[in-house]
Parts: sequence; structure tokens; C-alpha cells
Amino acid sequence: MISGNDIMKKKRLLIGFSFGLALPTFVSSSCGTQVKNLPNDPNNPNTSVPSTPLTPAKVYPKPHTLKPATPVKKDQPAPDQGKPWVSLIPSKPYNPNPPISKPNITINPLNKEKLPNWIDPNLTTAQLKDKLLYFKHNYGFVDTNKRLNAEKISLRKGKEFQIKLGNQNLNESDTEVFVKHDGNVYTLDEYNALASKLLTVSKTGLIKCNENCSFNNSEDYIDGIWIKEKSTNNYFSLSVNVLNTEDAETDEMVEKGDEAFKRIANYFTSIEDRVERILAINNFVMNALKYNMKRVGRKNQDYFGINELIATCEGYSRMVQRIASYSGFEDIELQEDWLKPKSDRHAWNKVKIDGHWYYLDTTWNDDENKKVYRGKNEMTTFLLKGQLMSKSRFGVQDTADEAKEYRHYPFEKDGLMVNEFNDLHKVMKMQIISGCRSKDNKYSIGLVYPVSLMQSIDQELGNGLRLREGAAEHGYFYRHTMRSINLLKQKFTDLDFDKNEEIKILSAKLINENKVEFTFDKKVDGFIKECFKLTFKDATGVELRYGDVDKFETSGEGKKVTLSLKNTINLSHIQNAKINFEINRLGYTFTFVNNKNEIDFSSSYKNHTPAQYIIESGRRVKFENTTNIIKYAFIDWKINKSVKWNNYVPGTSFDVGPLNEYLLVQSIDPTSGKVFSIQRFAITRFSSFLEPQLSADKKYITNVSNIMEYNIEGTHEWHPVTNGYIKVEYPGQKYKIRYKSSNEYKLYSSDIKELDTK
Repeated sequence: MISGNDIMKKKRLLIGFSFGLALPTFVSSSCGTQVKNLPNDPNNPNTSVPSTPLTPAKVYPKPHTLKPATPVKKDQPAPDQGKPWVSLIPSKPYNPNPPISKPNITINPLNKEKLPNWIDPNLTTAQLKDKLLYFKHNYGFVDTNKRLNAEKISLRKGKEFQIKLGNQNLNESDTEVFVKHDGNVYTLDEYNALASKLLTVSKTGLIKCNENCSFNNSEDYIDGIWIKEKSTNNYFSLSVNVLNTEDAETDEMVEKGDEAFKRIANYFTSIEDRVERILAINNFVMNALKYNMKRVGRKNQDYFGINELIATCEGYSRMVQRIASYSGFEDIELQEDWLKPKSDRHAWNKVKIDGHWYYLDTTWNDDENKKVYRGKNEMTTFLLKGQLMSKSRFGVQDTADEAKEYRHYPFEKDGLMVNEFNDLHKVMKMQIISGCRSKDNKYSIGLVYPVSLMQSIDQELGNGLRLREGAAEHGYFYRHTMRSINLLKQKFTDLDFDKNEEIKILSAKLINENKVEFTFDKKVDGFIKECFKLTFKDATGVELRYGDVDKFETSGEGKKVTLSLKNTINLSHIQNAKINFEINRLGYTFTFVNNKNEIDFSSSYKNHTPAQYIIESGRRVKFENTTNIIKYAFIDWKINKSVKWNNYVPGTSFDVGPLNEYLLVQSIDPTSGKVFSIQRFAITRFSSFLEPQLSADKKYITNVSNIMEYNIEGTHEWHPVTNGYIKVEYPGQKYKIRYKSSNEYKLYSSDIKELDTK
């Protein structure tokens, strides 16, 4: 089921330093605005222009048919040309923003005491507390280049945050802390003595959540911290949001889960074939999750899923979406709509392969009632065309008829397809030779065949068939059956079911990432590639296929087998990786030296330095000190839509835009081409500040601070605010104002406030 409420009700703490109350949040208005080639150009505003009603277009008559023009040679004029042609002179470049001249005016310095955010240093403590009570967040007077290491933070039980001013912890001798709590402002000692507080703040600026920092209210809890720098009389503020119990749990799940998603997604970066990659991701999610309604309706179900290994359909599809997107897979979307008949909401994925959209429902693929796929899963909704998917749900579009069929690809790959009756014995024999006998002397058989073959195949399989062994879907029957050895002996007289020769595996070693060598103490006959299975166990406990056996070669008088692999997963980011292997061959029992059926893969680990970046021009990113290949993409927390990956050009920078929430980065070894690191960086911006004000004489702009910068209409340069105000040296022009970025704290510039000085 899909949650109808995607909005997380947070508890916020507003900690005021010396600023004031929670000020109105400044919401970006750039949604829908066209972004120009110079995104940081202040003349490309971040604000939307109100829409204007459109006048219906006139209806014009259909154009008359034109006669083809007579071809014109390059060295002669066109026929009937009235005047000789002339050579065109290239026009001079047009500068849309011509330089503006600075008026010859003198503006005297402004007395700081006249600024609306100035606080008299001689106020008593009671007067200062009263003043701060009505100050808005980020409103304090700042006449210094120092800044805090955050503007807003969220904390939960067990978490803490160290406030830094100018990259230093707070110092009692030069800083004084006030806390706005529950409609009042307190000194630090007064606040820490309150029974109602959820935080403890030290004189050095360390904020901790108390043991009682858990509550179930849906209302926000915000404390505002104000910090006064005594030597300069500057005031800085920090808003602290305390998460309620539900949101705190979600926050913890996201923190832990994203590390897992980055690690897991990296496994699939080395699988270049898109169908193979999406199949491997689908299989991982099926192996990881059990369908469970415990978290239904909760936000971030993919993160709960990867931590608890349970999910509903939304968790299944969001996990597929996130892992695929992190791995670099483009053109995958999450869809939610009603099942037919209109009964329940459901979620699935839409995937583009070779220019055509297909549909993937990992939740339904994981149905364990029909275990035809690898003895565990149903797998009947893998990359279906829209024509078939729309039979069960709304919101699905048809796929082009000429698009290739992939719905049976998993079964074809595993050799389970019976397209003609004569294929039945071959398909069953492969599974017997490479299968594992159950304790009750039965073999697991999976079969997929047209419904037209049902009667003849039922007869051939013999007695003991159960009604729930399979079901028909879209013209095919999907069957999983357990057949006894006695029955199989009658059908496969050329197989020796009674032989059981013990074989010791003397060595198993990795030649390279795509080749493995086994040495036995005796000759083994009759191997097929399906006899070998190599897996890797992730930290979640979920097993992945390491790769597919493409072919194998036998040497050393039949005692040595070398496997050539394809579609291998990437393990270059895993220290001390071990590949587990399993060998099954009818008539043989394999034992391992030292009882260890694993291959050391630690040599593939690459200890690389993760990507590092700086912020340029407010919101542009430039990667530094890297010899690796970098790819990057922008995502939001949901990732409902396709992610576009970009190749980074060394030495350049790119704009993060006004709305993107996260920057996703892959670091790739230039020699091996392996992704050794996937990183996710939050794109954190100053989110709120008051409207700048023009003084009555229009000579000064106030309600600003030195951690801001401004631009004058008609120019490209940004100028730092000094002295806590701006001189209007270009009267009549528009001034654009924003908070400056910080490389030290990885804070991007805020959205722009615009002030007309006319």
C-alpha cells in the first residue's frame, strides 16, 4: 500500500544566538523558472515571474502548396533576384548587460546605532533578553567575516552538535549564549535549569539531546540559540530542530540506510548490460525483503526496508529505484496507481531499454507461492510490455510492438523455458545434473511453457502433481514441482542417480575478476556450466550472484576446471571480500580443503581517496585534487524520476541549481574503470532571512549582515557586505542580495532577495 502522507511532521528547535525569534522561512520561488547558461549570473533571477493568461491564438487558413525552389549555385544570384546579392558583414557582439557608470556621489558612513538590527552593548541582561525575544532568525547585526558552522540543524536522542564560530568552539570569555525556548529568552544557565528543555547546551557550544529527547507530539519543538560575540557586539543565531519519536526513527534509518545503498549500488556498476543490471538489482531486492505491512504509510520506506529487510510494495519499488539510480542507471521511474479493479494502490517501476519503456514489479516477482524462479520466486512481471502490464493496473502505457520481449529473459537465462514439448527432457535434465537433492530424495524443477503444452507436460511429469505447483499468466504456465528420484529414474535412464563419489577440492583461486580456477583430487566427468555457483554475501546478510559462468575449460587430465565469467559484480570497494562457491554435479559429493568454500578476493580492493570539491561563485561545484574519473547527478530524497548522470570535465565547475537537494558522485579508477566510491552530498543553503530594507533617504540598505553579498543590476560581480549595511552607490538600480557560500562548511549561497532602489 502507498502512504497517502509523504510529509514528515518534524519537531524543530530554534536556538537563537543573539538574533531572535524564528523568522519567516524564505522559500525559493525559482521553481519553473528557465535557467540560463550562466546560472549564477545575478541577472538570471531565481524568482518565478507570475504567469500571464494567454490570449487564444488566431486561426489562420491552411498555407497553399509551394513550388520547389530552383537550386541556386553558390557563385550566382537567385533567379529573378531584384538586386545583386551582397556579402554579409558579421554583426558586433551584443552585450545584454552593458556596463553602468558609477554616479559621482558621496555617501557618508552610516552610524551603526541607526541600524534596525543593532543592539546597544550597554543594555542590561533583562533588556537584552527582551530585545532578542522579538529578533528574527538570522537577523542579528554581523560586522565580521566570521560565521557559524550551521544555520539550522536537526537532532535526535543520542546525537550532538558542536557550534563553531569562525572555526573555533565557543569561548565563555568572548561569547555569551542565550536560548529562545517556549516563547521566552533565557541565559544559558537559566535554560539548562529548565525542566521543560530537551537540550543541554554547554558554554563551549556543545548541544546534546537529553534522555527525555523523545516525544510523540506532532507539533514542532524548536529552540533558538543566540550567540553574542562580546568583543564586536555581533549576534549569530542557530535554529535547532528536535525530531519527534517517529521522525527521529526515520532520520536514523536514513543515516544508516544510505551507507548501505551506496555500498550495494556499487556492486552493480560493473554490469554494463542494462537488462542484466536491472535483473541483478531486482534479484537483490527480492532476496533482501520480505513483504510486511509494519511500515505501511511511513515515509522513506526504502530506508526502512534496507535496515529491517521488510517492506510493502512501495519499499520494494523505491529500493529498486534508489539502487539503480545510485549505480548510474538512467531512465528508471517509480510509478504508483490503482490495481484493477480499482481496489488497492500499488507501486512498481518503469524502465527504458533500447528506447522503449517496460514495466517491472519486484513485489509481485517476489511472490513465494509459485517458486518457479530459482526455487524461491515467481518472476512473472519482469520488464513486461505495457500491453500486458495494463491488464492488472491503471496508469500504464503501451510499449511499441517492435520492442524486444524481455519478460521471459530470467527463465531463458537459467534454462527453464520449454517452448516445445521436445525441450522438456533437456530442461529437466539440466536441473537434475546441476541440482541439489533434498532430504526426502527429491529434485526441484522449474518450468515455463505455453498453456497449450499443459496437458502433455502434466502427463509426462507423472503422479504427485499438486494444484498449487503453478499458475497461468499471459498465455504461459509457470510451474515449480518437486520430483522424486524413483520417478526421475524412469524418465532419465541415462543418468546414474545411485553414484556418489567423493571429490576433494584441493584449491580454488581467482586468476582475475572474470576467471576462477578449481583443482580436484580426481577427474570429474560431465560438468555443465550450471554446476557452478559463485556468490557474495553483503553486510546485510543478503547473497548476490558474483557472476554468470559464460564457459569453462577442463585440463590436467580432468582434474582442473577454469571458469570464464561475465556480468560480474564490482567488489573493488569491499575490503577483505570473500566469494563463496558451490559445486553440484549428479553422482559426486564435493568437499573443501579446511572446510572453507570461499575464494579470497581482497586483492581487488582499491584504497582511493573519495572525491573532494569546493564551492565557487555561490553555487558552483569544482572537484579538486583528483586523478580519477568523476560522474555526478542531482537527486531529491524520493528519486521518483529518472536520474541524469554527467561526466565531469576536470578543471571546470557546474551549477547545483536552486532546487536540487543532493549531489550524487561516482569516483572511477581510470585504469580498471571500476567505481570505487559512491558519495551523496547534501546541498545545504541558507534558507531564510528578512527582507532587506531601503532607508528613508534611499542611501542605504539595511537588514543585512557581513555574511551576505550583493549584486547591482547590469553587472556580473558580487560584492561582500561590509559594516552591516550596503551603500546605494547606484541609485535607481535593482540590488540583489543573498547569503554568501562557505567552502569551509559546505554551505551554498541562499536564494536571492531583490530590492528596487528607485
